[in-house]
Amino acid sequence: MLHFLRHIRQKLILQENVRKYLLYAVGEILLVVIGILIALQVNNWNQQQQENKLLWGYLQNIHSNIEADLKEARELNYVYDQIESGTRRIVSISQKERINIRERDALGAHYNTITGIGVFSANKSGFEALKSTGAIANIQGTHMEELLNVYYDRATIIEEELRRDRDIRDDAVKEYNKMEWGFNFSDFYLQNDTIAFYGYQDEFLKMINSSIIQSVFSNGYYNNFDEYFTTIDRIGSIIIFMLEQEELFTTEENMRLVSFLDMDLSNDGIEDVVVNGSYPTSLLLITESNLGEGGILEQINSAYLTIKFEEDIEWGAAIFVVDTMGIGDTRPSKDFSKFTAVEMELRGDQSDQEILFSIKDRLDPDDGMETRAPIILSQEWNTYRFALEDFTTADLKTLNAVAIFVALSGEPITMDIKNIRYIREE
Repeated sequence: MLHFLRHIRQKLILQENVRKYLLYAVGEILLVVIGILIALQVNNWNQQQQENKLLWGYLQNIHSNIEADLKEARELNYVYDQIESGTRRIVSISQKERINIRERDALGAHYNTITGIGVFSANKSGFEALKSTGAIANIQGTHMEELLNVYYDRATIIEEELRRDRDIRDDAVKEYNKMEWGFNFSDFYLQNDTIAFYGYQDEFLKMINSSIIQSVFSNGYYNNFDEYFTTIDRIGSIIIFMLEQEELFTTEENMRLVSFLDMDLSNDGIEDVVVNGSYPTSLLLITESNLGEGGILEQINSAYLTIKFEEDIEWGAAIFVVDTMGIGDTRPSKDFSKFTAVEMELRGDQSDQEILFSIKDRLDPDDGMETRAPIILSQEWNTYRFALEDFTTADLKTLNAVAIFVALSGEPITMDIKNIRYIREE
């Protein structure tokens, strides 16, 4: 190629054709420039491919880290659930005047479980590598960047909160171990002789009912980790799905979940009640029936919330109420007067079953006389919309129960809730 161009150049010089020679020279320069530009483009493409390969290598490490995090969080949440379910029974045993060896062992095992529970600790190695190498700049402005920052910020807060709880338990254990209780601890762990056990039972019960031990037990009355777990699980699951699809952006619906993370103590009503099965920390889901809390089950799935009304209950209700986490009013409310309608996406496991929907303000009595709107469930997802002005018994300025689902049929009903949103029409 170069020999051919050189031959043309020499021919033009011999012919003393200046005009044609200049045109040729310009053309040759253009060819060189184009060649350089192509080479640069290829080099940039190769460099970009290499950077993308490195980026997704870091992101895959984060994928593995978060998968392990969520496995650890689920196992820890299960332990907290078991502690919660057993603490009331254990405390009632501790208050007996006389116990047997089996009850003694149950008390000891429960105490050891509470004091031995671990602290959730997210693996940040992949995320730290992404930041330290500067590769995080390649996801700047994406949903992935925002979600990763929120996930690891939230994980740090959870770790710090649980570590404080753990420190309190450790202090109680240290104090417990310093005290003389009037019997040999080897008896507590090893002695299965009933007569010998009754010989030190009074001292043992004195120890169990001490303020130190009871303060440890009190930590088990409620699974306070569950709210943390729900947050970390939902955001982590979104990130994992995005990474498996090799996507840096997700739906706006998923991104709205981020706004659910912080407790909202304002007086203004919120737009989203449920998004993809999750509800914000400013709301609390409670269940009631003629059997008390029994007869109704709730379960958060990957993208919806399931409410199960068991068979033979005369009535049951799943109620989303304004929550302040014990701060201020015992029956708090928010001002929803700026909204005009409420819309929800529901389905049932069977078609043609009826659920009643309602809302209540903070002063509405619990007599079942509030305005109710019927919903006929289908096995397909359907959107139901109700004008708020039709709920004449509720004062929208002081709404306490923002969504109530009531079952009165006496037959088992399973209802899935994907989204509930308040609508403001200008």
